[in-house]
Amino acid sequence: MNVHESDLAQPLLAYALCFYVVVVLWAEIRRANPDFAGLFNILKEEDKRLVLVMRFYRKLTMAFCTIVLCFALYPLIYQNFIPIRQMDIPVLNIAGIIALVASMVWMVIAQVDFDALFYRNALYQQSLNAEEVVKYSKRILAGFQLMFLGITITLGNLLSVGLLALAMIIYHNRDTIKWRSLSA
Repeated sequence: MNVHESDLAQPLLAYALCFYVVVVLWAEIRRANPDFAGLFNILKEEDKRLVLVMRFYRKLTMAFCTIVLCFALYPLIYQNFIPIRQMDIPVLNIAGIIALVASMVWMVIAQVDFDALFYRNALYQQSLNAEEVVKYSKRILAGFQLMFLGITITLGNLLSVGLLALAMIIYHNRDTIKWRSLSA
């Protein structure tokens, strides 16, 4: 099966839209719940950094979705991202697609699990503890990283490689970075 970048424009566009809905919009709907507002306050300082990394990853998701949008609809703009033609190999494209599918499944399961925990605790008037929130946050961040990797492998270009590197650096140095604000 030969899968080249040119065959992936429409499927990647559909994927980016679905991923954006599952990750960004789902989180915004959850944040609109008044019970969710106090969640940030139970976290310790180092755990709050994890939440800020997640917010940064949501912004990176928009950047990766923009890369896909340009690839699918505006190829002249996409050329400015400096595509790496040596990465347009069917095996790499299939590996990238597998990573993207895995990231979508991972994110849906992680979001459903977190919502079940959150709403179950809200229903029984119990508070979440910080360890549970951190555990689910790390699972969601792993899904983000898998998506970033999948897009980078599938649409090899210097911009996506740079964004992936930035995401990994931010994640691994999250405890040493001086964040401007740790408030909700």
